[in-house]
Amino acid sequence: MSLQITDNDDEAIRLLRAIAQGVATDAQTPDEVVVNRTQNISTSRPSDENTADYFSNGPNPIRVESKEEFTRLPLGLLAAQVSIRTDDDLVVAFATPEDEGNHLLVRTQDSPFGMGSGETPLNTAFVWLKKAPTASDTSDATVYLVAQE
Repeated sequence: MSLQITDNDDEAIRLLRAIAQGVATDAQTPDEVVVNRTQNISTSRPSDENTADYFSNGPNPIRVESKEEFTRLPLGLLAAQVSIRTDDDLVVAFATPEDEGNHLLVRTQDSPFGMGSGETPLNTAFVWLKKAPTASDTSDATVYLVAQE
């Protein structure tokens, strides 16, 4: 396995060398180190600078079939805010669904439904979904979901 150094890493190494040289000689003046304020963000590998801080199922809807069992949806991030668009009534939980106090009823007319946009973020890594008792028995509920950090 070889070590790849990107443009950002080169800049960091250059700055570290300048700092080390200034500390070693104790003769550093503010004019000797020029910090480049613009960065070239590399897309050759995932990093904090080039990856999205949201989750979306995109144009492919999530199908929710059951009125009895929750479907657990991992978000892949700790979401502060979640928005749900649905075509049928849902029961949604943002914490352990075994506790009925965590259940929210989202009716079709409430769609799109958002949670966590106030002062207190959700801070959830999962969303649990199931069809509400008032939902259609003949078709699956389709859900579009966006979650952001």
